Amino acid sequence: MMKVLVVFFLIFFISSCNREFSKDLQMPMHFDEIRDNWNNREFENIVKEYNPVEVSDYLPIGHLKDGSVDYTEFVNRALKLNSSVIFPDFPILINHTGCKLKSNQNLIFRKESLLILSPNNKKAYAILDLKNIENVNIFNPSLQGDRFQHSGAGEWGMGISIKSAKNILISNPTIRDCWGDGIYVGTYNGGNSSQNIQIKNGVIDRNRRNGISVINIDGLNIQGTLIKNTYGIAPQSAIQIEPNNNNDKLKNIKIKDVITVDNKFAGIFINTTRLQGAVDSIGIEIFDFKNYNSKFGIGYVSLDKISTKGLKGVLGIDGFVNTNSTQAFHSSKIANNDIVQIHIKVSDSVTLQSVSALESIENLRINTN
Repeated sequence: MMKVLVVFFLIFFISSCNREFSKDLQMPMHFDEIRDNWNNREFENIVKEYNPVEVSDYLPIGHLKDGSVDYTEFVNRALKLNSSVIFPDFPILINHTGCKLKSNQNLIFRKESLLILSPNNKKAYAILDLKNIENVNIFNPSLQGDRFQHSGAGEWGMGISIKSAKNILISNPTIRDCWGDGIYVGTYNGGNSSQNIQIKNGVIDRNRRNGISVINIDGLNIQGTLIKNTYGIAPQSAIQIEPNNNNDKLKNIKIKDVITVDNKFAGIFINTTRLQGAVDSIGIEIFDFKNYNSKFGIGYVSLDKISTKGLKGVLGIDGFVNTNSTQAFHSSKIANNDIVQIHIKVSDSVTLQSVSALESIENLRINTN
């Protein structure tokens, strides 16, 4: 007897705003205050706590401070020999091999620190490479990719690549112009899921594929981050949650106080198509999310083939403002033999138009109790 896939979603409190989008959009006051405070008070506290070694001490005598000379070898030597380092207040050019981090390490970037990726033709790169490591803090990283000078194919040039890593904090990042994603969170060579990853108070801008890609994770917290201007090659979402196979996990994901602006496809897009026969339930919670001027606010694609095991899980949305999008919530590829139960609790201010995209899906049953 054919088993029927049942996907359970619990969507709380969707509030949609349809006012005109303004190109003069101002971020909430707390957003700038958090970043300014970090560069002043918190920076001093972090330096005092970790007592970092100067990366500039490992640069060659007479080194240039304009980001025109490749110093990858010297930076990696500083990272290899020290558990805590602080980058100088000037740009450093890094080649496609990137900076290799190790476990139990702390990286601190000053206000004017910047790692610039040297233009290349590689399909894949990572400016900061976190692979099979744990217990790493990266404070105030500023990274610039090569998307406008890249001369090759591919779509896997990352600002920060996190693969099979755990207990990672990315605080106050600024990541721009990567050939692929600003941040990638996944698995290395079929290894363990990444675990306990925190991304806080960032600006992720003008990346070509996605702002943040989430592939395989058990424990992810994205908070207080602005992701904008994602365009170039599909999917082109601010946050794309998309496993590669049914061994991947989407567990304990929390997205809070995130703002997405001018992303070509979606603010947040969730694609579970490849979780066919997955054992683990998915768990994604979205709080106080604001999307402006992306094609879709939140998107979801489920299985388009019959699965032999049921995919279960929760997608919780508590506080959602969407402005100037084709649809606030978009869904597709629901197979005829799937039964999708979406339980929606909405506020009084939300009209049926806000959930009209959901009502049009075949076999969809809506319960607004």
